[in-house]
Amino acid sequence: MQYKKLTQLETDIYFNGELIGHIEKIGSMYSIEVRYMPLNLSQEHKRLIKGIVSRLNKHYLEYNYKRYVHAYNLKNSKMYGKKYVEFQILD
Repeated sequence: MQYKKLTQLETDIYFNGELIGHIEKIGSMYSIEVRYMPLNLSQEHKRLIKGIVSRLNKHYLEYNYKRYVHAYNLKNSKMYGKKYVEFQILD
C-alpha cells in the first residue's frame, strides 16, 4: 500500500519571534492558518497572501488590546488610544 502526500507545508509564519501560523499547499490551493483562523486561496492569488496574513494578525492584536483595556477599566487612562504607553513605578 502506498500513500501520496496531498499536503505540503510551505512555510511557518512568525511575528516578533512567535509562531502565529503556517501555509500549506493542497493541490492547486493554499491553506493559510493565522492565529487559528483558516483561509483557503487559489494558487492564482498567491500574491495576496502577505497582505491577508498581516491584516489578520493586526486585527487580532487590536482585538486583544481592546479586551485588555475593557477588562482593567482603562478607558480614562492614557493607554486607551492608538498608542500603548507603558507606565513604570520608580522606587
